[in-house]
Order: sequence, then C-alpha cells, then structure tokens
Amino acid sequence: MKILDLYLLKKRTLVLAGAMGSYLQKLNYAHNDKLWSARAIMENPSLITKLHLEYISAGADIITTNTFRTNPISLKFAGHSYKSYQMAKIAVQLAKTAADGKDVVIGGSNAPAEDCYQPERTISVFDLDYNHKTHISILYESGVDVIWNETFSHLDEIKTACSFCSKNEIPFVISLLFDADLRILSGENIFEVLDIVYDYNPAAIGFNCISYNNFLRLMAQFEKNYLWGFYLNVLNEDRTKNSLSPACTANEYSQRIKNYFGNNLLFVGSCCGSDPEFTKSIKESLFEINSN
Repeated sequence: MKILDLYLLKKRTLVLAGAMGSYLQKLNYAHNDKLWSARAIMENPSLITKLHLEYISAGADIITTNTFRTNPISLKFAGHSYKSYQMAKIAVQLAKTAADGKDVVIGGSNAPAEDCYQPERTISVFDLDYNHKTHISILYESGVDVIWNETFSHLDEIKTACSFCSKNEIPFVISLLFDADLRILSGENIFEVLDIVYDYNPAAIGFNCISYNNFLRLMAQFEKNYLWGFYLNVLNEDRTKNSLSPACTANEYSQRIKNYFGNNLLFVGSCCGSDPEFTKSIKESLFEINSN
C-alpha cells in the first residue's frame, strides 16, 4: 500500500513501528558486530516476523524491513559471504508475511553505507554510489512500498539516495540525523539540507535517532511546510554508557511528543531503545487527540 494512500485513508498521522536492531539486541539476536541486526535473518528469521507482528498488533501502520545492515558495504565490512540481494530479499519477504492482509505500509530500510555516527568517509564515491543504488533496487524490486532512507547525515549520500529514487520514480522517505548545533555530520546546517532534499520530491522528510533535546532545538525553527515525521532515540544521550535500557517509559515518551502531532505530520514513531510498548503508547496518544 502506498504511504500517502494510507495516510488519506486513516485521516491521521501514521504510526511507525519502533526499533528492530536494538530490540533484537535485547533478545540476544543482534550481536555487537558489524553484521548486527542482519544476523537474525540467517539465525532466526521467524523471530523477525514475530517482532513485525508484535509492532503491528501494538498499532503500527508502517513497519520497516530488517535491512539496516544488508547493504553491500555493510556485508563487505562484516566479511560475510552472504550476498546483499539474498539477505535483503529474505528480510522483505518476512515483513510481507507479517503485513499480509493488513493495512500496513512496508518501508524498505536503507541505512548509511558506513556507520551512522561516523564523520569521516572511508569508501570511494563509486562504492558509495553502487551501494545505495544496488540496495534500493533490491528492496523495491522485492516488493516494499516505500524506500525508507534513515539516519542519513552526510550530504553526498543524501543526494545519492534521493536522486536515484527520484529519477527512477521510486517512492521514498529520507530521514536525517543531526547534532545539537543543528548540523549533519558532514557539516551542513539542517535547514540548508532540507531545502536540497525537498527538491527531490520525497513522500516525506523525517528525523530519527536524535535525542529529545535536539528535537526541541529543531522544532523551535522548523516550519513544517511539507509532510514530515520523526522517531526519536529513547536511550540515554550519553552513548558511552552503552545501555539498551530506555531513558524514559513508553508513556513518558508519548506524552513528551504529543504536542507535535498534526501540522503535516505524516508519521511518528520511536527509534533505538524502543519496543512495541512505545508503539502502543504512541497510538493511544494519537487516538486521544483525535477523539477530542
């Protein structure tokens, strides 16, 4: 189902499923290595379907495939012989199985080629271009409804992913990561980046894996002139603590963010550290507001 069609059908903001990688990690199926969440595709694929179903039961209108680490560069760095098209196609099928017969959009998760928080680029322009074009093509040809480019914070690959989707008429969301100075890792101001991205005609522009405090800094200036969405990191802002325990409860999270529902908000969810309880709480808050 097309994301904009579901938005019009529901006549409300859509709920995005919560974290997959950190949730698998809590269950000891996303080991702390370069393959990360993709390992579960081989070791326990039925668990992935189960988690998708948990999120759908909790109220998710959008689920994202477990493909954050199935792109060619990630598999190369992990030293894994499994081909990108094999792992990504399996992950898409697992999501399709969970969504079958339901009004649920499947987003094909396409992550940065290298680590999300890595400021330096270590691969060539050719490899970067090949990585995104290959992974996006696999995801879309496997049957996702929309490409979910998430946690992007380098202008070169933001342009690469957006341009490829736009030129090939592939519906896509681009979700950005920025710091406390409202700059992405490659140095550009987030509002300059938004102007660039909007010209590629995404289904929505999003923000993810940012802290609540950085989100507030954005909201103080963000004009919301187009469809947008967000899903915040609910872990402690001090990543050196390396804890998977959320810094707030699901109810606390939904209460914090509910003032930002509406105003062209296409989707809302939660990122690292979250689970289906967060999805359920967000959905309940949306219904509470819509019923008033």
